[in-house]
Amino acid sequence: MLEDPNQGAARLGIVDATLDDHLPSLLDKLADSIRGRTTADVEPEGAAHGHQRRMLGYTVREILWEFRLFRKTIVEVTREQQKAQHSRTSEEEFEAAQDRILDIIDRSMTASAECYIRETEDERNAAAARLEERTKELEQRTASLEEADRQKNRFLAILSHELRNPLSAIVAAAHLLSRADLPAPLGRARDIVARQARYQVRLLDDLLEVNRIATGKVQLKKVAIDFRDAVRQAIESCAGAIDAKRLCMDVSLPKLPVLIHADPTRMVQIVTNLLTNAVKFTGPEGTISLDVHADDQQVILRLEDHGIGISPEMLPRIFDMFAQADTSLDRTSGGLGVGLYLVKHLIELHGGQVEALSQGLHTGATFIVRLPCLRRDQRPALSSVPKSPRIGIVEDNADSRVVLADILEGMGFTVLTAEDGEEGVRLAEQERLDAYIIDIGLPRMDGFEVARRIRQMPAADRALLIALSGYGNAEDKERAAKAGFDHHMTKPADLEVLERLLRSVG
Repeated sequence: MLEDPNQGAARLGIVDATLDDHLPSLLDKLADSIRGRTTADVEPEGAAHGHQRRMLGYTVREILWEFRLFRKTIVEVTREQQKAQHSRTSEEEFEAAQDRILDIIDRSMTASAECYIRETEDERNAAAARLEERTKELEQRTASLEEADRQKNRFLAILSHELRNPLSAIVAAAHLLSRADLPAPLGRARDIVARQARYQVRLLDDLLEVNRIATGKVQLKKVAIDFRDAVRQAIESCAGAIDAKRLCMDVSLPKLPVLIHADPTRMVQIVTNLLTNAVKFTGPEGTISLDVHADDQQVILRLEDHGIGISPEMLPRIFDMFAQADTSLDRTSGGLGVGLYLVKHLIELHGGQVEALSQGLHTGATFIVRLPCLRRDQRPALSSVPKSPRIGIVEDNADSRVVLADILEGMGFTVLTAEDGEEGVRLAEQERLDAYIIDIGLPRMDGFEVARRIRQMPAADRALLIALSGYGNAEDKERAAKAGFDHHMTKPADLEVLERLLRSVG
């Protein structure tokens, strides 16, 4: 049924002026039919009518309804005309004339509908062809972007490896020099080297972390921890920068443990990034306030500085990637603008929230972190009793090998070294060691194969294996685990974490 018969009736005849475009021509065809003339061009006229109606937004049902109504009207008019002529036309003649008229209308109606349908199908096919072509273009672009992303990841992995090797040696050497009593100028130079090396390591870690977050490859190792410990470690890691600017740290922590379910390393990273940001934008001899309080539902960290503040234009974008509050040409504050981006995403991965507050420039800034708490009756596991095992270092970089050995010996460990994979296997065969620190990118035999062979030795199958590499993505860590490594550390190694791992065996 037609949706609205009155609408179709309104379109027909006198009311619809557009019908005048084809009605006279069609009536001419009817007259020609009555006179017995040819009507070969009925189909083109009908097709033109169908095209016009489609352009005006008619449906096929409305076009057919018009023709049926027109057909009925013509039949009634011709019948009345016959009666008016007092049957001077025989019934046979009338029937023949009427058949010719109806044939013209039917042929026109068929041509109109066929044109409508054909044009609709052509338009649909053209749209489908365009869609298919566009889909192919998008698939090609997607493939190109995926390949570019793979190349970027490979480049970042190689860059990480090439940068971490020299940085590892520099950080280790600076750590070793920190134990020496050097004259003031040399001591300052040593401190500068250590500070700048750590800064470069942090920049490299942030860049790689952004890539892991963007590709969804961040994996959290959550355990029950005391949030206060993360805050203390963050303050300790920023102590040098705080002392250098003679800042006053006003810290308030709860007396009782604040237990949360979190990745310890990531939680320290979150607080460290926030505190580093506060130190960076606070002037010499300024004040930074850090307050932590908790209830049964959440822990709230409030970090407030009295530094340069955040402009109203910058505040909504402060957690965006590469957002930079310091737009001066001299770039005195440095940084890549990824620290707060990492903070936001890592906090959200822990089920928390972070917000930034500021009244504008030169009014300071406040960052508030909210994280869900664990029940108060839960307690984090205690760490193992420290021990002093015998350590094997398998590292082809001479500087890194020598410096790391010196550091571990200074910690009280007994250290044996090997400069390539084959020598590392021989070392494991000849000596009963408690732990091995093995570089992955070794000549002749890589670190994965070294680990597999050590695991096959009855005397060393329980040894602690630590992979130390410039490659640190998720695939590298998974491959290291499959090869038999217990831990995977990226260069330069966190010496405190390394010492803790080594003292846990023996």
